[in-house]
Amino acid sequence: VHVPAWEAPDEIAHFQYVRHLCEQRSLPDQIEFADGPDHAWESWQPPLYYLLLTPACWLGSLFRNSLVSLIMMRIMSLTFWIGSSFLLIRWNRQYGKSFGLPVVGFLLLYFFLPSFMMTTVTVNNDNAACFLTVLLFCFFVRNDGKVNPWLWGIFLGLGLLTKLTTVVFFPVVLYRILKQGSFKDILRFVFPCGI
Repeated sequence: VHVPAWEAPDEIAHFQYVRHLCEQRSLPDQIEFADGPDHAWESWQPPLYYLLLTPACWLGSLFRNSLVSLIMMRIMSLTFWIGSSFLLIRWNRQYGKSFGLPVVGFLLLYFFLPSFMMTTVTVNNDNAACFLTVLLFCFFVRNDGKVNPWLWGIFLGLGLLTKLTTVVFFPVVLYRILKQGSFKDILRFVFPCGI
């Protein structure tokens, strides 16, 4: 999929966020940048995705060309989609038969929905949020009874440090906590998830 530079929704704002981190070595001031000429209206977003892209921006800046930086960041961003795809394919091989046709429909939408495909090849924190959400989903549907509360807490926390919309997984984690059984088991699960 070829998407011309700056044609994807909000890509220039996500790019400016990463560039600010790379050049200024600080988080952008959202009040200063939100309406400014730098197109940095995404500066309110949590910083993890953007911090992960700063090495790609730095490598691109060695060429003194913002398009090279953009391509490097797009490649880095694409790795999150590749990771999500790997997890979904692996999950489908292991558990998909018990879920049937809805899984096939979901996977077709995931891999072939045009707007989603465009987002996967651009600089956009949705890619990392999607990866962490798929990771949480894979933990949730595991049917072997093994639940590591530390992993739930870590991946939910990383998701919230990537994009605030991953907060939708809080009810899933809460459900998993309540499903643990005894009060002692619930406390054992709540502590790591809360950290």
